[in-house]
Amino acid sequence: MSDQNMIDEHELLELFARRRPDPDRIAQGIAQRLAEDESGTGASGREPATLSRAAAWLPLPLPLQGSKLWIWLSMPMLLLAATWIALIGAGSNIRKSMQGRQERQPDIKHVSRIAAQKPKWCAGFALIAGAVVLPMLGWSNAFDAVLLTAVVSMFSLAHLVKKNVALGYGDRQQMAAICVGLLDTLLFLTLIYHLYDIRGAGTGQWTFASPLALAIGTLAFVRYVPGQSILAIATAGYFLFLSQFSLFRPTHEQPATLEQVRAFAAAPDLERNDHRLREYRSIVLSLRAAEQAPAVPSDLWQTVLKPIAADLPLDSFALSECARADLLPEQQWRRIAATPYRTREVEQLLQRTGPVRLKPYDEYQFRLVMARDPSEQQLAALAERLMASWPSNSETTPLTRCRLVAAGLDAIGRSDLADSQRQLVHAALVRTQQRSGMSSGGFSESHGFLRPTCNDIAMALMMRFGVPAGLDLHALRTHLENNSLVPRSKMALLRDRAYASYAHLLQLDAQIGTLPDRTFLRVLVDERMLWAMIAMVLLCIYTVRITPVRAVATERELVGAMP
Repeated sequence: MSDQNMIDEHELLELFARRRPDPDRIAQGIAQRLAEDESGTGASGREPATLSRAAAWLPLPLPLQGSKLWIWLSMPMLLLAATWIALIGAGSNIRKSMQGRQERQPDIKHVSRIAAQKPKWCAGFALIAGAVVLPMLGWSNAFDAVLLTAVVSMFSLAHLVKKNVALGYGDRQQMAAICVGLLDTLLFLTLIYHLYDIRGAGTGQWTFASPLALAIGTLAFVRYVPGQSILAIATAGYFLFLSQFSLFRPTHEQPATLEQVRAFAAAPDLERNDHRLREYRSIVLSLRAAEQAPAVPSDLWQTVLKPIAADLPLDSFALSECARADLLPEQQWRRIAATPYRTREVEQLLQRTGPVRLKPYDEYQFRLVMARDPSEQQLAALAERLMASWPSNSETTPLTRCRLVAAGLDAIGRSDLADSQRQLVHAALVRTQQRSGMSSGGFSESHGFLRPTCNDIAMALMMRFGVPAGLDLHALRTHLENNSLVPRSKMALLRDRAYASYAHLLQLDAQIGTLPDRTFLRVLVDERMLWAMIAMVLLCIYTVRITPVRAVATERELVGAMP
């Protein structure tokens, strides 16, 4: 376009004078909105504190949200309650079976078959069923598959007792053999879980206690079935011994170290428009927050910021990542903002009205706006649009939206407006923390079966707004520790993600210091597998205790048996 056809700047200002925002009206509107939020009458999308805490326990978006009842209908609570309900129900059935027991000779045709029945198939069936059913319910934890196995084992024990009693074969030795078979199966399941540290299997910290409780329960029956009890403990001990050798471990992953992460940050093997720049940016920001600032190459932007082809603009994704990590010098931002393509982008951003609807990879546009020295009126209008862009409760990507809006307000010098929405950001962080699945403890904005994490966005928001009080910090730390294991795979992306998780772990430790003690309810839910195993041991002991001892024929009773 020639200079003769250009519209005069003053004419444009006069043309848009009607749309010029009033700074006083903006300030008044923001103050009113803050007052409404504090009183609980506003519609800013914030969640009440009760709902934020309840969201920590419910893995699924059920229609019960908004009521106090839904906190007790969460999957961990239901499974924990099912364990002790099964204990009471199975114990009652066993007691009734023993009370209705009739003294009669056992059915020889069925005694051997019933006596040889092993309850292991019940536990195996429960484990397979848990692995299939629980993911369909949105709860894909291997942790709870073992717990479900214990629940099914309790009812299977009651069934086996009833069947044996009906055949006249319900003595203490037989019941002890059945109980040891059940405990033996659960013992190996819990040992595998403890020794091999299954990722995403749960947040329990006392994993060693579950196999220990089962081992003690198995030894409790050594009086009645000494051979079976000792063999079970000896086999478990031999398995424990073999697990100490790397040859018998399924993984050889090693946790990342600070030296590795700092070395990668100082000399990254990134290429032009490399999408691994996302992990690199996350590493740099987290190390800075942890006061472990790496020596970032000053010319890195020259490597990653290159056009995809000739006469094409720079990649938007790379520009946004450079803006987030502050990798690009200010003079380069001014040079890019002066190009025809980016000039039109900035003009469109400043001229539009309503909420800002930029894509996440367009976040760099805020830096371009400041590089063009906008007027106070333009900045005020953009601030008003950004304040109207905060996510609502129904937003599918609340963390992404929060980061975009906060980055825009910080870039234009209105960090105070971003700070006013701290509670909203904290509520979004609590709502998106995963309580189930392989990403348990991390953050995800997906509601499908496969839930890719967005830990980098969440950690960036916590760096900016602080750590919310409603987060499950123990689960988050466990998640970051598990994901900071560096795989032996030569795929650079997997290595970078492990480095990023370790950097996030350093940031978390720097922000919160020592983890707070778990509450009683937290311990109750986190260690639900231990309580389930204890319930199983108690049921077995009760079963054997109420079963009569095998009658031993006296010499007088044997007289006359043979001529």
